[in-house]
Amino acid sequence: VQCLVLVFVLAMIFDVVHRFRVMIRTFRKHKERPKMSAMLHIGIDMLVILLASIVVAVRLPFQLTSAGIVRSILDNLDGIPWASIDVPVATKKADFFRNVQDLLALISQEEGVNSYMNLVLIVLLIRVIQCTDLHP
Repeated sequence: VQCLVLVFVLAMIFDVVHRFRVMIRTFRKHKERPKMSAMLHIGIDMLVILLASIVVAVRLPFQLTSAGIVRSILDNLDGIPWASIDVPVATKKADFFRNVQDLLALISQEEGVNSYMNLVLIVLLIRVIQCTDLHP
């Protein structure tokens, strides 16, 4: 999802640059100021690009390290000495449920972030369609 967001951000960057160049050419050629609505659209697009880029930049390093976190949790689960009679059952159960709660918390966090990124992706898709005038 994050890679798709980056693709749409790149498409929006190209579109914003193109529209900005057209504005500058129009101003130089006809000496007329750009419409406020066009400038507002470019400003909103730049804000969306900035916010989406920040979200992806913050989340991407965590995505790269999440496999290590999951591996650590699973190693902890594997390291519980189930066959040992020296370790009380209550300790084994506490370790097991603590690790399962950590794993469920990580899964829940990833689901929330992916839902948010899907929402960002839909907004970016709509903006790309609007910016490129591909809509009917």
